[in-house]
Amino acid sequence: MAGATLTTLDDILKNWYLPPVIRQLNDEVLVLQRIENSKQNLYGKQAVVPLSITRTSGVGPSPEGGALVDPGNQDYDQATYTLKYVYGRLRVTGPSMELTDNQAGSFLESLKSEMEGLMVDLKKDVARQTYGDGLGYVATCGTTSSSATVVLNTDEALRKGDLYVGMLVDIGTAADEDSLIAGEAITDVTIATPSIVVTTAISTSTSNFVSRKDARSGTTVYEIDGLAKLVSQSANTVGGIDASATGKEYWDNQRDNDNANLTLDSLMQAENKVRIAGGSTTSRITTHGMQRRFFNLLQSQVRYTEPLDLKGGFKSLEFQGKPFIADYQAPHGSIFHLDEPGLAVFSNKDFHWADNDGHVLKWRSGYDEWEAILRRYLQLGAKRRNTQYVQYGFTDSGF
Repeated sequence: MAGATLTTLDDILKNWYLPPVIRQLNDEVLVLQRIENSKQNLYGKQAVVPLSITRTSGVGPSPEGGALVDPGNQDYDQATYTLKYVYGRLRVTGPSMELTDNQAGSFLESLKSEMEGLMVDLKKDVARQTYGDGLGYVATCGTTSSSATVVLNTDEALRKGDLYVGMLVDIGTAADEDSLIAGEAITDVTIATPSIVVTTAISTSTSNFVSRKDARSGTTVYEIDGLAKLVSQSANTVGGIDASATGKEYWDNQRDNDNANLTLDSLMQAENKVRIAGGSTTSRITTHGMQRRFFNLLQSQVRYTEPLDLKGGFKSLEFQGKPFIADYQAPHGSIFHLDEPGLAVFSNKDFHWADNDGHVLKWRSGYDEWEAILRRYLQLGAKRRNTQYVQYGFTDSGF
């Protein structure tokens, strides 16, 4: 029989293509690469983290022969995270598998190209999600009046490539994700405006948002939580615990709205506040623009170290002996001071192909087509929040 068979293709896909997928996705998604993966807290679809939240009252002095201090006890709480499911999916047709002139290599090169493209695209979308606020928005709209050219509030999503030609998007409100646009493809983007072009003419304001198609259903979000939620600019609910509620202040992260130029003194204050809370900042993650500002602060110093090379091609300066990292996916105008052991990536396993039936390529029932699915079930969460710190409010172009 001419060409490759499903059996030989499965062998190649499992043994040849799979290892690069795991390596590239982990190395180049900065947040997932730096934060510990945790399986021990998983219970079905959820991760449960027990928390010790108070000290016992059963300590204190007593006079000779006097009564001992009243007994006390520790107090506990728990944070609960629901796993989210991220996928990459590709499809090849039957005719493309009927190899011309017995050239199996032609088909394999085409399939390799599709798989490598899938790796890059899923990797990039997960990287975007790791910085998100848990709302599932890719961009906030600006003012558009009955036009298919939809104005955006800022150019940030376009500069990062989070919105691109061919991407399927929903546009709507916080409560109704596709009230204006439901799954239309972007046909053009313009950073200078900034704007995207879809098919249907609509009117928008800053109450409207652009989301990836089917990424949310109203307030139900299918994307993972990101640092903007875990280390937030205001007290919020994470892991089912509302940090703004009375008695739950222990679960709030620290923050500072600088609204000014970056200074070494403000960085030192952040370092000190984290240490006073009992933590230790292990990394600072920000944009290239904010890293450049930090670099400029060092120009007056007697000496400073060369940039450090991190996994996945990232480079870092140092502050207090810990990396000051630039990631182009980081939100503009913010610096995350992370006590990384207090965060976790909850996941049952790494990125992997759906091959439970022994096949990477699967027949699409009723069609002369075959598909492969890349997947991971995960959630980004916190085990301790009061030692996480965010500075925000800086004017920042991102570069």
